Amino acid sequence: WKKEEIARHEKEDRESGTGYTDDGKYMVISLWEENYIFDIECESFIDDLWNGGLLTPNKDMYLCIKKDGGIIEIHRELKIKEVEELAKKLKCDEKDIHVHHKEGIFMNTLEDLEVLHKDDHARRHGFPTWRAFQMFRAKHKKKI
Repeated sequence: WKKEEIARHEKEDRESGTGYTDDGKYMVISLWEENYIFDIECESFIDDLWNGGLLTPNKDMYLCIKKDGGIIEIHRELKIKEVEELAKKLKCDEKDIHVHHKEGIFMNTLEDLEVLHKDDHARRHGFPTWRAFQMFRAKHKKKI
């Protein structure tokens, strides 16, 4: 086996599952040694995805849903109605509307997710525009 295949299989063999925080307020998906947190109100939706084998992290470790031959980040799916509404209000393409994690990519509570235009998203990361943010990432070849 190639080194990459061994690493992938070792990663897949790590413990995974679903559970709850001690206070019962949040649902937790444990996958590849990461814990993704969701509102308990999303439990049925998340359980269906989990039980259907439709959840997977992408290369940036955002939890995603396997859908229509591709993947969509779960935080975007949780806020899709707001994404559609803001795109309509701003008269822009839905691709220009982002869902930002206020407290980091593993906290997927509805309160933690913020729907905004991509340039406003860039400003949350300290850049004047999304293009400037993308140029910085390309130059430094890393994610922020």
